Amino acid sequence: MRWRSYLLAVGALLLLRTVDLLLTWIYTPDLGLEWNPLISFLGVSWPGFLLSQVLVFSLIAGAMSFYFRRAQDVTAPEGLPFHDYTYYYFFGELRPWRRRFLSFPRNFHPHLIFNGFLMLSMSLIVSTFAIVNNLLLIIGVERYVRFLGSHYRIFFPIFFITAGLICINIFFLMEYVRYRRSHAFRR
Repeated sequence: MRWRSYLLAVGALLLLRTVDLLLTWIYTPDLGLEWNPLISFLGVSWPGFLLSQVLVFSLIAGAMSFYFRRAQDVTAPEGLPFHDYTYYYFFGELRPWRRRFLSFPRNFHPHLIFNGFLMLSMSLIVSTFAIVNNLLLIIGVERYVRFLGSHYRIFFPIFFITAGLICINIFFLMEYVRYRRSHAFRR
């Protein structure tokens, strides 16, 4: 496991979550204006909100450990194009296109690695977004507040789905580069 990288990622995420919680407390000490679904739908108070943040942070840190413990060498047949490599990464074998739709993975470890990276990257994006959002609300940027009030139900899902798709693409591009490098060194 790459401990230094893992601890740096956990530290960065912990710092961002702490700053977000501090700014949330400054902006809305009674949580009346909080947009977190846990607060707005379930009416959780600060102790429950903090407990949920600790539990979610622990889940993400645990999932991230799979990403940072992944094997250095990539085991896949040589010469796969990108789309075949992504399929092989999850399912451990290559199948014709018509048989790929009803496939079941042989090993769940690649899925845990993928989810660890996705949780890490999306948590960093969500935390940064929440910090910027809270800062702009605290400062009272009028145009931003009006924009959020009228468009947040459209903007947030589009933003987070787009960010998630970009993170998925980055993950597979990084893994494909590792795959290509590992086969180049074997020659």
